[in-house]
Amino acid sequence: MTTSTPYITQQGLEDRFGREFLLRITDPTNTGEVDQGKVNRAISDATELVNSYLGKRYTLPVPFVPGALERVAADLVRYFMYSSQPGEEVTKRYDDGVKWLKDVANGVVSLGLPVPETPASSTGKVVMSGPRRKFTRRSMRDY
Repeated sequence: MTTSTPYITQQGLEDRFGREFLLRITDPTNTGEVDQGKVNRAISDATELVNSYLGKRYTLPVPFVPGALERVAADLVRYFMYSSQPGEEVTKRYDDGVKWLKDVANGVVSLGLPVPETPASSTGKVVMSGPRRKFTRRSMRDY
């Protein structure tokens, strides 16, 4: 399990998808109790996936969770909670969420969060400076 702050909670999942969904997906024996271990594993998996994209652009943990990020995290959790085929709609929302996270990581989409300044060397370019050369081919030819 992750120690990161999750982007969605069990209550947030209930608010979005309903308690009946959580019971249906986590309680196959109809005990009437949501399997919190299964929910927490799916939340942890989704949080790690989100962090793998956000960490490229933002300092983690983020200072707050924008609504769009919470929505995507909920879709990821829902996808991870299925033990077999999640269905076309759930899979599409998962795929759309991952695409959106890639866009966030690449700066195409902004979360409205502060982006840390990166030094020039982290952009993949090497910048060198120093005093002017004392010896050149031309100056050496004269000797």
